[in-house]
Amino acid sequence: MATDTNNGDDGSKTVSDRPLPRTGGLQRPDSEHADVYAILRELEELPDKATRLPIGSILIGFDHRRFHDLVLKMRANLPADVRVARRITRDQDKMVGQAKQQCDNLIAEGKRKADELIANAEHNASELIEKAQLKSERIIAEAEIEAQKLVSESQVVQVARSQAKEILHRAGTEAEDMRLGATDYASDVLTNLAAALERAHGEVERGRKRLEDVRVELSDPSDRG
Repeated sequence: MATDTNNGDDGSKTVSDRPLPRTGGLQRPDSEHADVYAILRELEELPDKATRLPIGSILIGFDHRRFHDLVLKMRANLPADVRVARRITRDQDKMVGQAKQQCDNLIAEGKRKADELIANAEHNASELIEKAQLKSERIIAEAEIEAQKLVSESQVVQVARSQAKEILHRAGTEAEDMRLGATDYASDVLTNLAAALERAHGEVERGRKRLEDVRVELSDPSDRG
């Protein structure tokens, strides 16, 4: 079994010679700033200072108290940029979630508007054709009656049928124009939606790039002098 001893009395000055925070005290002292990398090196050296039994992985002389004190001190002296990076990560996740929600909302709204426009255009076109059909039938009926009265059925009926045909042609043209207009407008809505999604995607990618740059900088100890 491992026993607690103090192996730090080797005559050299290390980060372990500084005052250590005890249980619950994780705030950095106002009068000092410990080197986290020096604390990590000392933690790595602690097992080497202990004696390992030939049977199993039992260490004799491993300073458990010193180990836990160094861990507490390292937590208390984490660089501010590490905490900033954690906050950036949280903010980045929140931003990505909001961007995705906005994209989903834009897609849903765009589809709803496009469906509504097409449905309205179809409804209006159907009403227009129905009214034109009724009007043409009425004109033909009136013309036939008039032809019977004037005993000049051929000329009157031909004129009435020509008018009815022209009315139906105009109604069909207007209905087709309405369908095309609704389709073009729906296409414009979806195009603008795609552009908005592309901009949102770009903002997300730039945010991720900034976060990656911060992580790379934090992972390189040489950048800290």
